[in-house]
Amino acid sequence: MTVTYSQLQHELERILITLSLSKEKAVLCSTLFANNSRDGFISHGLNRFPVFVDYIKNGMIDPKAEPESIHKAGALETWDGHLGLGMYNATLYGKLQEYQLKDEELPMPGGYDEQGRLTTDPKAIQKSKRALPIGSWKGAGLAMMLDVLVTSLSGGWPTAQISKNEKEIGVSQCFICIHPHDYHASLIEEILTFTKTSKLANGHSAISYPGERTLLRRKRSESEGITVNKNMWETILKM
Repeated sequence: MTVTYSQLQHELERILITLSLSKEKAVLCSTLFANNSRDGFISHGLNRFPVFVDYIKNGMIDPKAEPESIHKAGALETWDGHLGLGMYNATLYGKLQEYQLKDEELPMPGGYDEQGRLTTDPKAIQKSKRALPIGSWKGAGLAMMLDVLVTSLSGGWPTAQISKNEKEIGVSQCFICIHPHDYHASLIEEILTFTKTSKLANGHSAISYPGERTLLRRKRSESEGITVNKNMWETILKM
């Protein structure tokens, strides 16, 4: 089924206001969730919202908390979010939920079942909690490097500490801002053009670079409505 962007954003805002969020914060958070659903990132949008609400109700997110700057060193700043509102990573488990809600198998093995066998069954992977690292062994190495980097810069909890909790809270994040005077647009265009000349895999008609299809999904959502899971939408309406 589909709903309009306005319907989705207003319903989410309504619920957040009942959870003691200020009007300003409720509008901002509901807009972020609605934008993600509009652009096709369902696991970061509507499907994530009930979890977000549950975290607030159980005191794992403080809707009234404000971030505090606790350390500055040149271009680096460390902020303590005090478990307040923020952007949340859906990771692979958000994608597993998306397939599970549609009662579909993954297009390729995404993890192991409880017997240690590779599987495309999202329910089995969620039950075993043994998802494959994104990017296989290289991705696992990159994930560890990022864990070390972000933990050392922020002084926050590493993955090992976060994993001890039943719920994923208190996640450390690193934001890097880059603003050169010249982005060398012609070179970027050359990279994109070269990428699109790659040989197509069987069953595919075109090559897209990261983010290219997002704009197409956004335009389709704005003209045809945002696709939502019926059961999830009914859950939202009852909140």
